[in-house]
Amino acid sequence: MWEEELRHLLKESFQDGPIFGIGERAYPRLGPGLMLDDYGIICAMRTADIEEIRPWANVLCFQELFPHMDHPRDTLGILGNAALQERGILPPPGSRLVLYRQTQAIRQIVTKMGWLPMANPPEVWEAWENKASFRERAKQMGLPTVEFILVDASDFTPSLCSKLMKRWGSWLIVQVPDFPRGGGRASFLLREPSDSVRIPSSFFPKEPQKSRTLMISPWIEGLSLSMEVCVSPWGLMLSPLQLQLVDLEELLPEGGIGRFCGHQWGLGIPGSQGLEGKARAISTSLGEAMAQEGYRGIFGLDFIWDKSSGELLLLECNPRYTGAFPTLTLLELASGVPPIEAFHLLSFAPHPPRVLPRSLARSRDRSLPPSSQLILFHRGPKAKRVAKGLLSGRYSLPQKGVPRRVGGILPLTKCPLDREEFLIVDGPPPPGYPLGEADGLERVVRMVFFREVVDESRGGLAQEISEIVRWAYREMGLEQGQ
Repeated sequence: MWEEELRHLLKESFQDGPIFGIGERAYPRLGPGLMLDDYGIICAMRTADIEEIRPWANVLCFQELFPHMDHPRDTLGILGNAALQERGILPPPGSRLVLYRQTQAIRQIVTKMGWLPMANPPEVWEAWENKASFRERAKQMGLPTVEFILVDASDFTPSLCSKLMKRWGSWLIVQVPDFPRGGGRASFLLREPSDSVRIPSSFFPKEPQKSRTLMISPWIEGLSLSMEVCVSPWGLMLSPLQLQLVDLEELLPEGGIGRFCGHQWGLGIPGSQGLEGKARAISTSLGEAMAQEGYRGIFGLDFIWDKSSGELLLLECNPRYTGAFPTLTLLELASGVPPIEAFHLLSFAPHPPRVLPRSLARSRDRSLPPSSQLILFHRGPKAKRVAKGLLSGRYSLPQKGVPRRVGGILPLTKCPLDREEFLIVDGPPPPGYPLGEADGLERVVRMVFFREVVDESRGGLAQEISEIVRWAYREMGLEQGQ
């Protein structure tokens, strides 16, 4: 069985020290724990699913250790936290850290503490992360991309916007091309030239006028798609083409555009004959180019499928773990598919095997049964505390009535589950937890379904799914509209 061979291979490849995942929440760092026998997670926030994760990973939680202190909000804050260092809670020297991203600041701490990062260094990933440089490189490779121009914020005037709208015959998408400066903010859709005066202050509220650069692209109506790729010593591993769910009003506060809300897998894309083959060819070209520059492990590509032209166009590259994980790993394991995340881990092994076992080497078909994930965000315009508790776990929706909990999340032994079943994961926060204003896009919970969740005829979530989402918000005391 490939499962036994994979566990043995991982155990043999990482005998030189423990492995830890670091992050604000435990669930996003869960993936390796589903495959490694000895794995730890250091997280900041106590969520309802921690006890379900503990059988699969040794979880150390800042909020449990220091209940009266404000918890760190990200990996850098955890690794640099004085309280954790004083208590000796952080990993010992020689430990390997599974990081979503290795920044310059994180690298300084990792080097000082004697840890071994399982993530690409900044000089390898930064050029691919920058939206403008990525599209320029893709264009030079002959790959289809969305047109763009770079504009200093001081030159971003209604007159320029009017000219660009006439040139492209569309609305405008405004972004910050450089992730560290953009801070992961959403894109902005500009419908009227006069609205341009409000954009710079939204992106750069504290930065000096002379240092600001904006990336302007035409608005393209179509489907958002993505693909996960792993650059491994044994070649490229590719995920199925994923339908990205964006801008679902039932899950988000008002405003903005291009905000990620989840995925659909294994349900096909109507009218998309040959589309997955095109995505695989593009992903392979980019993966090979990144491998030549020393990139290892997982990265994600975002596409837009232009409805009018039928073209599949590249948008951006995410040279890191993406929002598909660890749900993708959970679903792959339950579906009998060797997880792409396993090859990511092995790519950072000190001495990876020269040849994969036959059962793993033949794992190129990564198709999944019908499944989806939704990410629910705090929707209120003001800061608010979570009023009530919502248990994590597996739920079932009777034909009449409200969802009821029928078991735990793990282990997920089959996929798909029954159509009326779904999972509550990645949270929720405990009662009393303070949520910031909606602009912070603070997530509260992730839900996994085993069916299609969008209904194109409604322009959003399917009616039954929308009702389940409203129920979840009510259970947390975060009723929509408040």
